[in-house]
Amino acid sequence: MNQQERDQMDRAQLQIETLTTELMETQRGLTALTFELEERVAERTASLRESNQKLKEEVAEREKAEEEVRRLNEELELRVDRRTHELEAANRDLDSFAYSVSHDLRAPLRSIDGFSLALLEDCSDKIDDMGKDYLHRIRRSAQRMAQLIDDLLQLSRIVRRELTRQPVNLSRETREILCHLQEQNPERKVELFIEEGLTDEADPTLIRVVLQNILENAWKYTSKATQARIELRKENHEDRPMYVIRDNGAGFSMAYVDKLFVPFQRLHSDDEFEGTGIGLAIVRRAIHRHGGTVSASGKIGEGACFRFTLGPSVSDVGGAQCE
Repeated sequence: MNQQERDQMDRAQLQIETLTTELMETQRGLTALTFELEERVAERTASLRESNQKLKEEVAEREKAEEEVRRLNEELELRVDRRTHELEAANRDLDSFAYSVSHDLRAPLRSIDGFSLALLEDCSDKIDDMGKDYLHRIRRSAQRMAQLIDDLLQLSRIVRRELTRQPVNLSRETREILCHLQEQNPERKVELFIEEGLTDEADPTLIRVVLQNILENAWKYTSKATQARIELRKENHEDRPMYVIRDNGAGFSMAYVDKLFVPFQRLHSDDEFEGTGIGLAIVRRAIHRHGGTVSASGKIGEGACFRFTLGPSVSDVGGAQCE
């Protein structure tokens, strides 16, 4: 072997040693990476196990919550059914009470009123002025109580009455009511303005009750006005008709407007104007049965203004003011 061949062998041997060293270093690096990877896999596995356990716990809690919701829903349905039966029973009791009021209570009142009248007519010469005054007071009280009973019955019936909508001519209904009031009080001179052609979908009986109560109030509270005026007009509110009944009568203070539609709340004494305090409560219930709104405004000595809507899509107009 010559020198050249020995040199080549030495270089080859050196290359082998170098590659061997690099291979060993690579193996050590791979071993370290493998160890690190195993550690990461172990950590990730532990993390996944923990997450999986938490997920199982959350699923279990959710299932428990859903079961609780189902239980509560069933309990609520039972309560609703029980409450519905109770309300139906209460309504039946209310109907029985209304029947009792309409027959059993009004009969004694008619007797009191009738016998008082008989005493005034048949025994007038035997009763002094004070006695006659007492009898007149008894008759007025009996008649007032009978009217109050009638109003209460009407208020209770409105809530339970089935609503039947159909076209109703509000202008014609208003004119009929006001003409009847004029016939009952021929000495009254009242200027009337009724916008023609006001027609809307409403329950004929309930809307008649609404108009009658508002118009009778207007007629009553304008009785002391020098030149009484009552009017019915239509305005537009959110693309829906709003009906306005206005008078120039006694009016009221807006400080008490919240009491206006509450049963038995009156803003005038019986010495000023007679009444039971039920009429406007009836109006509000009838309007709400239509899905509408009703509001009032007024000023003492300048009159009152009532606005109402009949459409279920109309939002509450609040305390609208007359211009």
